[in-house]
Amino acid sequence: MQRLSAGEELRVAVGNEQNEWREYSMGELALNTRARDAIVAGTARDPRFLLTYLQDEGVGYEGAILVYGARPDGTVVGPERVLDAFTRASATNPVATSADGERVALGNSHVTWDPRIVLLDKDGQKVSDTLLLIESGGDALADCFSLTGTMHGVLAHVLNQDTGDLRVVELDAAGEIVQDVTWPMPEGAACPRISVDPSGIYFAFPQRQDAGPTDVYSLDGGTLTRVATLPARGADSAYAWVLGGEEPLIWIGNPGGASFARLVNGELVELSGQVSGSVLSTEGGDLLVNDGRVFLTSRIDDVTSIVEVACGAAGRAPAP
Repeated sequence: MQRLSAGEELRVAVGNEQNEWREYSMGELALNTRARDAIVAGTARDPRFLLTYLQDEGVGYEGAILVYGARPDGTVVGPERVLDAFTRASATNPVATSADGERVALGNSHVTWDPRIVLLDKDGQKVSDTLLLIESGGDALADCFSLTGTMHGVLAHVLNQDTGDLRVVELDAAGEIVQDVTWPMPEGAACPRISVDPSGIYFAFPQRQDAGPTDVYSLDGGTLTRVATLPARGADSAYAWVLGGEEPLIWIGNPGGASFARLVNGELVELSGQVSGSVLSTEGGDLLVNDGRVFLTSRIDDVTSIVEVACGAAGRAPAP
């Protein structure tokens, strides 16, 4: 997809795991506001694309985010005014899509002020009311503002720099709050990297400037519980949490490529074999996990390939 101008036709190609591709025309859009990138929702069988726009409304920072929902039959729903927003270029606008493709979350803050979110359905219609994550009237400064898709909803987190507390809120498919946690940031930790897989929701807290080990916590029942500690980044190696479960899967980066290991009784047990290519990433740069599998991308002779990597249990499975 590419950024659109007024009156242009939106055309997209959608592929599935069998490398079967279909091309759709999503219709022509008459745009009169500041366009942002399209957001992918739905599934390969029933794709959706939400086109978001920032619209100035008066003086200062005041404005709104408008959303059009484009369907495969070429019809367009909207625009829907979904969120009061700061509209300057310095604003932060995180986005996340649920793993089932049914929900999309939008966020907005003015750099470090007043982070707020809203949950939409795959056609761009509001599911939840606006949720202000730090209710301070713009006085408290925020950091680490991010959204992560869960299986059916979204997880939002933000650091209140005044109190040093991290607020974590999970919304379900109906837009209801199912977890709301306020928790002190670990001493010396940088913003957490979030991962969601069938075994749970995990927060990995790296140390600032890779100065120490990474503590990993699971979120369950409104409680963050430490479940693992990964080694500090070395001159020839880096470590990242990939999947949870009884034997969590860990990615190990090194100059020759990458490998994987299982965490067994607190010890890393490396799986044999090296893999090449880059781990497929989200916008925030976190490892992308989809229903328990890991994907790598590689580019050879101007052709980009996506490869599924199978990582067995430690000591009982062939190389990835």
